[in-house]
Amino acid sequence: MALQEASEAYLVGLFEDTNLCAIHAKRVTIMPKDIQLARRIRANVPNGMTDLLCRKREREREREYGVR
Repeated sequence: MALQEASEAYLVGLFEDTNLCAIHAKRVTIMPKDIQLARRIRANVPNGMTDLLCRKREREREREYGVR
């Protein structure tokens, strides 16, 4: 179960970043190049920072949906 939760958290975060890349390009549809850009940017973020961002997003979802 922990592997599924970690995988889902990673993918949700990746798609959130991907969507921001598409919005920045003034599009509403994500494209493969948006995912590539999001992954490239994430590669330059120190690993500890990625963990902090994942935890922050998880807390926001918990507050929004009232689940853990």
